[in-house]
Amino acid sequence: HQPMDPPAGPEARLPNWCRFHNGNPCLTWVEPQDSGHAMKLAWLEDGTWTESITVASGEDWFVNWADFPAAIELPSGDLVAHWLERSGPGTYHYDIRFSRSRDRGQSWADPLTPHLDETRSEHGFVSLYPADGDRAGLVWLDGRHTAGNDHGDHHGGGGEPMTLRTATVTGDGNLEAKQELDGKVCDCCQTSVAQTSNGLVAVYRGREADETRDIKFIRKHQQDTWSEPETLNDDGWVIPGCPVNGPAVTALDNRVAATWFTGAEPAPRVQLAFSDDGGRQFSSPVEIAGDRALGHVDLVMPDSDRLVTSWMETGEGGQAELFVQEFSLPDLAPGPIRHIDTPGDRRSAGFPRLVAAHERVFIAWTRVGDEGHSIATSELDFR
Repeated sequence: HQPMDPPAGPEARLPNWCRFHNGNPCLTWVEPQDSGHAMKLAWLEDGTWTESITVASGEDWFVNWADFPAAIELPSGDLVAHWLERSGPGTYHYDIRFSRSRDRGQSWADPLTPHLDETRSEHGFVSLYPADGDRAGLVWLDGRHTAGNDHGDHHGGGGEPMTLRTATVTGDGNLEAKQELDGKVCDCCQTSVAQTSNGLVAVYRGREADETRDIKFIRKHQQDTWSEPETLNDDGWVIPGCPVNGPAVTALDNRVAATWFTGAEPAPRVQLAFSDDGGRQFSSPVEIAGDRALGHVDLVMPDSDRLVTSWMETGEGGQAELFVQEFSLPDLAPGPIRHIDTPGDRRSAGFPRLVAAHERVFIAWTRVGDEGHSIATSELDFR
């Protein structure tokens, strides 16, 4: 792989990617600033990074290894971004903040909050997606029903459940299509969305009454109507707390692929499933990482004939090891597994992110060393 150091400052972390309509990959991250934090972005043009742009900054942000900001470009050309801001004294009292730029990031509108419950509870693990025109869609984990419970570290199974919710934000800041998609989901696992030729597919970790926490998917049709949640695969992972280890989904036209971690018997593993009908049905999963798997997965589809996955495993001394692998479609024939880096401990290394741009694949991750945190980016070469 070919390193491509981004214009991120000292102690930068939480990298995330999006792809602009012209194919250029855009990187977002968070870095310390004075007494608070700032969300920044930069993109690659002809292999060269632009100067970084500050999206937003603040002194009371919620900055967490597993719940990170994002940005996307809308069909209108507007850029939209989200980050997280504390709303109360509790460990997990935080809100989603959302802003828009109509001038390629040079200026950003006053932020708004896409949920109106005003509870001191968790709102995060957001997936942004482009709706029609200048509308932006969000899917997130919403803790409004958990408010008032003594969570502490609420990764356990007590209290009222976390929910999965959605809304769209119009160009003038109005909220539309607000609804609950699933009334009981896992507390702190990332969500992921992908656009197919027939609509949106969202994946997330569900939660059943017996604490089975397998991956579910839901599809968005025209006119903001959503299907009922379905289980992607019956792993049967019963766990009395959140593993903080969400799935990822990618799509190109009608081809969709999803990857996820499970700790179900007989051993922990990362799995991969494929759909050629827009996410209506998925294949039986194939295992792509075995019993040393940590998860922290991502995947992209650079063209209709291949996909690329990333994940982490436990290496020597308990450090996280980062791997990638290419698969051909539609048969999921695997290429060689490639080791990318030993970025540090599981939490500090966070969740490496992939992006496909101009039929090339780039990866970003947080590296932890003697000098602190830094962001690494590389172009992957599968030749």
